[in-house]
Amino acid sequence: MPVLPSSQPVPMEALVVDDDPSVVAWITQLLSEDGWQVHVATSVRAALAMIGNVPIQVAIVDFELPDGRGTEAVQSLRLAAPDAAILMLSGYTDDDAVVNGLMAGADDFMHKPVSATVLRARIAAVMRRHTLPDRLAVGDLQLDRQSRRLAGVNGEVQLTGKEYQLLATLMSRPGEVLARSTLLADVWGYDFDPGTSVLDVALSRIRQKVASVSAQSTIVSVRNVGVQITAN
Repeated sequence: MPVLPSSQPVPMEALVVDDDPSVVAWITQLLSEDGWQVHVATSVRAALAMIGNVPIQVAIVDFELPDGRGTEAVQSLRLAAPDAAILMLSGYTDDDAVVNGLMAGADDFMHKPVSATVLRARIAAVMRRHTLPDRLAVGDLQLDRQSRRLAGVNGEVQLTGKEYQLLATLMSRPGEVLARSTLLADVWGYDFDPGTSVLDVALSRIRQKVASVSAQSTIVSVRNVGVQITAN
């Protein structure tokens, strides 16, 4: 009789790069509970040896490792797996560490300690961004993910990095009212409302840009609920 192909789902592959046994054990347990097959590297060298041999979909990388910076592993992983969701962890709280991690190719940067709820939310947010189509459309509005250009019937305009992330989050869920906390987590990585106007300022900028190119699409704030993008 012919052998039928297996109906079992292909496992989701995760890589944890950290030399702290307690952190590795905690993240491994968390990811395993969510259905991930977890691979562990405790050094930059071990991570580099693993990258390219395992089809990684998500990686959680410590900033400081025994034989160097985790940014080296992030750079190699980004080249080997452009669509992987890469998150960095660090005990450092200075801006330089965050900038170095993001410039190396990480999608997000978290400070230790981080809760299971926040880690799961950050992974989900990054993976949503990586699974979006190349072009998002709402009404006459089109957002090109590669060039970060926004086009409508009245022309096109270039978006900054945060403007793009915020608008892509809204356009990926048209008509749905997204809570401020969701937008702050997805775009800025905050697991709390910092009490600043960072979201309101960014919303004001993208409202102006949407209005300048679109005759149909608008960004609406729903009082005490959140924000949505709609097409007339």
